[in-house]
Amino acid sequence: MSQHSFPPSPRQESIVFPTTGTQTLQLEGKLYRGTQKWGAVLCHPHPLHGGSMHNKVIDAAMRAVASMEGSALRFNFRGVGKSEGSYGEGVDEVDDLSGAIQRLQEEGLVEEGLLLVGFSFGTGVIGRYLSIPFNDADGVVLIAPPLANFQVPTFPVPQKWGLHMILGANDQYCTPNALEDYAQQFKPSPVRTHIVNKADHFFHGQLPE
Repeated sequence: MSQHSFPPSPRQESIVFPTTGTQTLQLEGKLYRGTQKWGAVLCHPHPLHGGSMHNKVIDAAMRAVASMEGSALRFNFRGVGKSEGSYGEGVDEVDDLSGAIQRLQEEGLVEEGLLLVGFSFGTGVIGRYLSIPFNDADGVVLIAPPLANFQVPTFPVPQKWGLHMILGANDQYCTPNALEDYAQQFKPSPVRTHIVNKADHFFHGQLPE
């Protein structure tokens, strides 16, 4: 049994917000408003492989943020669910992430900090967003970056909360050694890596961890 308890699902409101960039699309999301003045944007796995904001890893991450009373916005990338547009190969989705961040800023929910959390495909979108000059965050959590399938760009490590990477020891798309090699690319900035024993890419049976 896991030593960690699984936080309950908080009450969320359905919202619609626009992307940034030259092509404005309307995206659907679920927003939890925490009592603290920091918040997280959560980016889901690959749209062409069933990824959506309802993914169980994204749901677990949202519960974790809410349990600490931070606000949490999970959303569907373009072309997923009721979000407008079509798949943008992980590049156009940067505008989707930017729109989600802007929505939290407009709501006044990230005055004390912005956390970006991505799972699988979502880690690449976050990497691309943060590799663009003048884009930043106060903390980043990359969950199971699929380094065997595509390159996740490096970026300046946030100084406030840093960069954390979480990987299952039996991940099908990234080995612990590959993750450590990727983490080394961020030096001299410290990166904390967390390996979850017995977990695969989808963290079957290990979500509380």
